[in-house]
Amino acid sequence: MATEDEKSRYPYFSARNWWDLRRKFQEGYPPKVSVGYLQPVLGISHEITAKRIISQLELIGLIEEDGTPTDLAKKEWPFDDSYADVCKKIIEKVYPEELRAAFTSPDPSQENNRIRWFLNSGSTRNKTIASGMARFYILLLKADPSEQEQAPKRKPREAKVIVKKEPSKGKKKPTRTDEGEAKQRRLLPFEPALRIDVQIHIPKDATSEQIDQIFKSMAEHIYKIKK
Repeated sequence: MATEDEKSRYPYFSARNWWDLRRKFQEGYPPKVSVGYLQPVLGISHEITAKRIISQLELIGLIEEDGTPTDLAKKEWPFDDSYADVCKKIIEKVYPEELRAAFTSPDPSQENNRIRWFLNSGSTRNKTIASGMARFYILLLKADPSEQEQAPKRKPREAKVIVKKEPSKGKKKPTRTDEGEAKQRRLLPFEPALRIDVQIHIPKDATSEQIDQIFKSMAEHIYKIKK
């Protein structure tokens, strides 16, 4: 259920989200419209944006309070022959008579007046949101399902593969020592190795403190480790 902060008196559904969601419902409607459903369908990254869309879908009557699609969404909205009737039902359900009487056609010259009406309605003080409300009202007023074909389809996001390039390293100029070692390797069929074995004889009656002291002395004198 949407909180009061997430609800708005009038919807400001973007045309792109409207048509993309309608395309999805034409393929088949979900058991519930949830945040997890809207995010991949509409390419939404923020959970709060998806929650606001859910509250607006509830406001216009396409889903129930628990997110279940209504009969309007399942049986009428996806179909072109009933689309205009759906838009009419939403307008009569959501918008007051004074707005419907003042703006009866999508006249472009009335755009600023429509935005001003939504600002004066007390629903929002944000002109951008008021503009979105006015555009969605006109979309419903047009009631033209052919606009869906003109609307660009959302492309699925592709995962970016980042390949890290190793910094280019210039060729190391061989030194005399390198040349001498290479020459020695060519002369010998094997590489000599030096191995030192150290044997420690600890008396059976040595205490734990004496054993610790032996290994401590080895660390200092053989491995050069000092604490």
